[in-house]
Amino acid sequence: MIYSTTINLIMPSPEQLKEWLFFLGFAPDKVAPLIVGGIILFIAVKKIIDPIKDRVFGLEQCMIEIQSVMKTKYKSMDLRYAVAAYGKTKSPVVLKEEFRPFIIDVGLDKEIQAKETELLDWLKAQNLKTGIDAQDKILNLITSGQIEKYLDLTKYKQNLYLKGKTSDDEWGVLWIYLSEILIPKLTFDIKK
Repeated sequence: MIYSTTINLIMPSPEQLKEWLFFLGFAPDKVAPLIVGGIILFIAVKKIIDPIKDRVFGLEQCMIEIQSVMKTKYKSMDLRYAVAAYGKTKSPVVLKEEFRPFIIDVGLDKEIQAKETELLDWLKAQNLKTGIDAQDKILNLITSGQIEKYLDLTKYKQNLYLKGKTSDDEWGVLWIYLSEILIPKLTFDIKK
């Protein structure tokens, strides 16, 4: 007896459900217009929302693609540009003499020398396999802004600004200089 009462409370019979709905005021003559109106409203809103939803989805996919391109292809174009513009191709790349004053005149070379151990420790922790890996990690450190945990770039940036340079110049000069200074002090265990 107790068992059947519990089941009736959990899963009421269709008759009990009908009685409860009538008790709560859900009579067919009152509910039918609401259901029909709700269905019509749902269809109308759906027709308006579906094209917008499709366009938003398309925009979202486009943004993801743009982010991917910016993170990969654009960065590799920057590398080629930076080496051609600011460096001499060697292993590692070496900063052209004409750009050294941007580092030296503001004392950034001395600051880098003072933080060299920390920068090398950070690089070693990046699980580098080759010098190219080191160059990529140094560039990521600079372009992400994380380099400012190690170096105060305020004077360096202001000097570049006063000389009519941009953030591309800031990244390119610093990237090549740090590559030149740090990478020769790393060892790579290349198994043949």
